[in-house]
Amino acid sequence: MAVDRVARWALAISAAWFYLVVILTLLNSALLLTGQFVDFLGGLYLTQYVDAAGLGLSAVEPEGAARPAFSQLLAFGFDLGACVLFALLGTLALRGRRQALVIGLIWYGVDSLLVLMAQQWAALAVHGVGLLAMSWGMVAPKRSR
Repeated sequence: MAVDRVARWALAISAAWFYLVVILTLLNSALLLTGQFVDFLGGLYLTQYVDAAGLGLSAVEPEGAARPAFSQLLAFGFDLGACVLFALLGTLALRGRRQALVIGLIWYGVDSLLVLMAQQWAALAVHGVGLLAMSWGMVAPKRSR
């Protein structure tokens, strides 16, 4: 039975990292939407690229446009969608769905490549820790058999 406890613990740690990434991503996006440039290192960088594109497009909108610009709201909508999907992967991972873990690991791994391209070394280290913690859930279903 100790093996089952370890398996549940590993799945809980994996899922917690999914949820932490969602929270940090939403904080990054919401703060950027309000005009504050803060970078919480563990959030999804793909959404930051989308936010930057939305911010860049807002510069070409006509004068007197209401703030935040429509392009920024579209970018925030994309961010919300990405966060919902990532949270869903975390929930499925908590239930022991290996497919969700694999998809989440691939997604966060590709996101880590974006961080590497941006040469954000501290964020890359946080992404590495996150990938390691998320991968702990991969061994949990095997152990519980």
